[in-house]
Amino acid sequence: MKIEVQRGDRRTAAGLTWENETKRGEMKASLKVLEGLVAEGLFAVREERSWRLEMRYDCAADWAEFLERPVAGPFEADMQAIDAALSAPGGRVFTTEEDLAVAYDVVG
Repeated sequence: MKIEVQRGDRRTAAGLTWENETKRGEMKASLKVLEGLVAEGLFAVREERSWRLEMRYDCAADWAEFLERPVAGPFEADMQAIDAALSAPGGRVFTTEEDLAVAYDVVG
């Protein structure tokens, strides 16, 4: 996920964060199972959709809650910029990630 801070009308990059290894491993394992079922002809991909998921944090407590989530992993961020944005009137922090959903049909 990309981390950005906003102060006034300006948004600037402030770092990156990743999901934890357990969640990432579980997601990869699930995708491998689905790929196998498609390869075996049991399922077919009907539709894929991608989108950008953006989350907004308006206060330090919301940001701290995000960092404490079980799926949160390591991050590299300019904590001074984040603290400054969350301390400023109207300041906020954003996390943005690209995501993908796939719909399958049962074959046969």
